[in-house]
Order: sequence, then structure tokens, then C-alpha cells
Amino acid sequence: TVDGLSIEGNLLDAEQLVTNGDFSDGTTGWNSNVSVNTLSVVNGVLESKVVSTNSTSNYISQPINVYGGDKYYLSIDIYPLIAQSTRYYDGSNWHNFSTPLANQWNTLSQLFIQTFNQLSTSESNYRIAHNTNNYNVNDVIKFDNIIYINISNLIANKQYSPMFNTTFDLMTDAQIKTQMDAWVADGT
Repeated sequence: TVDGLSIEGNLLDAEQLVTNGDFSDGTTGWNSNVSVNTLSVVNGVLESKVVSTNSTSNYISQPINVYGGDKYYLSIDIYPLIAQSTRYYDGSNWHNFSTPLANQWNTLSQLFIQTFNQLSTSESNYRIAHNTNNYNVNDVIKFDNIIYINISNLIANKQYSPMFNTTFDLMTDAQIKTQMDAWVADGT
């Protein structure tokens, strides 16, 4: 979890909603579309290996609880071989990230409002997918540092932002995302 981390003397009180988002415990908590990709962890980085080119649904997934009307922050590090669309599934809808650059680490993030309740009864409620229609069998997409935080809790608890010198309840979505991106880049 990210509970109680200190950033330059300021406390970020937020729960990391995904399990093992840094892959320090191997693939524990993570699933794949096994007919399309397999998962392994190499040097602390999740590798999603393409095993079939018959589908573009190369994804990693994890069952988590999300609540309709709540605002969430999602950040991922991805190292694709090919610059293609990357998106996440919230249990009902797909949402696009910006397209990552090929052959380098990219940090993609988004702030969004969940439109319905989804409990962790199925792995389908939280997926990160990278389009692999131009990939070959045995190509690998790398993932690391997946962070998923309920921002509504930070707003309700009046989380302080040192960057904007105010609390989350008084900030715009763009300011909240900028602050969260800075904390993630700083290693929170």
C-alpha cells in the first residue's frame, strides 16, 4: 500500500487498490488472457509474452472493488515493442491512454469517474490491455509500477497538495492529476 508515505514532509494517505503493483511478489494477484499471453516477472518487471497473434486482447487483469461515482487515479509504466493503443477496462467500458512510444519506458496515467459498482468477484473488472495486432509470437510487453487509487477518499479527507498549497477538495481534476503524477514520478 501507499499508506502513510512521506513526501518532503507531507503525508500521502492513500490505499493502493491493486495487489502487488510493483511485482515484488512475482505474478501474485495478476491474471492474463491465457490463450493470448502468459505472464512472468523478470528482474521485478512483469513480462506479458504474446503466445497467439489471433487476438488483439493481450491484457493483464486483477479483481478489485470499485464504486460508482467515485473518482480514481490509474498510473502504469509500460515498455512496448510497438507504439500501439493501450487502454484499461473498468468492468463496463474501455478507456484509452495516450499511445506509448516503442522500445522505451512510458508512464501513462488518467483520472476518471467510475460509473457503476463493481466488486472483485471477477477478473474482468480491471484490465490493462495493449494492442498486439502487429506483434509476433514470443514478443514481450513489459509492465511495472501499476498504481490505482480512490481519489474520492483523498478529496473527502482533504488530502494536502504541497504542489498547489491547498487540499484536494479545493483542486480541479487537472491539478489533482498533476499532483498525483508528481508523487508517482517521485516514487510514491
